[in-house]
Amino acid sequence: MKLKKALRTALLTATIAFGTSYGLKHPPKPIKKYIKPIEEKRPTMPDLVKLGFLIGSLELAMLSAHSLYIRLKYRSTVEVVKIYNQKEEKVKTERKRGMWMLAILVPALEELMFRAFPYIFIKSYYPYNILQSSLFGWSHFPFDDEKISERTISEFGIPIEHESNIKKIMKGYKSLRIGSTAFAGGILGYIFYNTNIWNSMLVHLTANFAVLGLSKLFGGILFPNIPENNKRL
Repeated sequence: MKLKKALRTALLTATIAFGTSYGLKHPPKPIKKYIKPIEEKRPTMPDLVKLGFLIGSLELAMLSAHSLYIRLKYRSTVEVVKIYNQKEEKVKTERKRGMWMLAILVPALEELMFRAFPYIFIKSYYPYNILQSSLFGWSHFPFDDEKISERTISEFGIPIEHESNIKKIMKGYKSLRIGSTAFAGGILGYIFYNTNIWNSMLVHLTANFAVLGLSKLFGGILFPNIPENNKRL
């Protein structure tokens, strides 16, 4: 079963990685204006910031759409899972530390690991970008269902009334998580491939701040069962 899951995940990430890589080479009109400065190898800082904000917004929109779909499908009363009742202070501390790590340190390390390192061995665009974005998506795949059921469901506002729903809910969430990450990785790889690592780092950093900022701004609507977003909980 584990091998079957791994193969499905590999197929999903590779498919999204190829689609993103091809789409960036032949961008549709709505996003062409964001990609053109990268293609011409002369992006300005505003160009990079706008692109980072776009990536972050799209990632958050995918997760939010799934959260909304689950709430509508199960029509359930939002319930905070056990970890918030038992370990609320620890979770808050971990989240604050994790947000700073996510926002500042992790993008730099991930750009070195997933963008710069593979480029040492693979110079051709399609093999390079498909490989690195697939690995990037795979690295964000949440394997631990039990941990997810306590942390991720509560943090992303996915409601549960019965524990039997968790696997169904998480199947869709996992696919979205790795899919959105592979998609973002493909764009970051395209930026690195055409310009340099500093540009891809800036876009990655901006995307993460966009996710964090928009989550904070619209958290009560998108993720209503996080305690700080809904005090009634």
